[in-house]
Amino acid sequence: MNTLEKGKCFKWQMSSVVDKVRRGVAKTIQAASEGEAFDTLPDCDILGISNRFTIKILPSDELKPSASRFTPVHLVVKAKKGNRQIVYNCEMIAAQGVVVKTLQGNTVMEIRLPDNSQNSMGKILHPAGSTLYKVEQVKCQSFSQRYVISKFGEPFLNVVNTPVTQIFGSFSSILRYFYLINADQALEFFNLSNEKIGFLRPSYFSTAKSLIINYSDQTAVQERATMLGASILFLIVAVRPEYGIMLQNTLH
Repeated sequence: MNTLEKGKCFKWQMSSVVDKVRRGVAKTIQAASEGEAFDTLPDCDILGISNRFTIKILPSDELKPSASRFTPVHLVVKAKKGNRQIVYNCEMIAAQGVVVKTLQGNTVMEIRLPDNSQNSMGKILHPAGSTLYKVEQVKCQSFSQRYVISKFGEPFLNVVNTPVTQIFGSFSSILRYFYLINADQALEFFNLSNEKIGFLRPSYFSTAKSLIINYSDQTAVQERATMLGASILFLIVAVRPEYGIMLQNTLH
């Protein structure tokens, strides 16, 4: 490792330490206020303008991301109907995670990889640094993977991860052959009453690196925001695992 690489590694490590201290302070403040200060994600009302949004990875002039070299990854969240406006900008930051911001630059949430947990996919943080939601895998005997999104330790939403081949059968191979599908799995979201309130699927008939998130009319704003955060987490862990590995290597 040359001097420049050592310097970058030290910078990431220091950034990680400072960030952990910041989160610890935020959690202390949250405990002192009995959890009332940071119990919802801010600036989420805009998710009510549409029931369909695209999560798209923007092209980059940087080198292709790899496990040995961190490359910033930028995404946008865009409405699928109407004027198809961009509602959020996202950036994957070394030693941190994916930060979601409004067009005005206000942080909405931060998506993090798990600290040390085999069953956890990751977590969603309030801009102040406190953990609001955790996404954890539930053991089950089926071809589908199941997850629970918990809020302050209590179940909030249930998620089912289903392989695309189970949805489209052999037709999924045909779609992939013609570059019309860009992921192998899809998510379904359920509330605690077991009502389906939305789903995440690959972008069909498009070569763009994007996913489509669909909400039901009854999905509340905070549920929409939580589902969006979980979808971005799923994107960097399962759909584009090289991004998650690249990020993980900056957290040590």
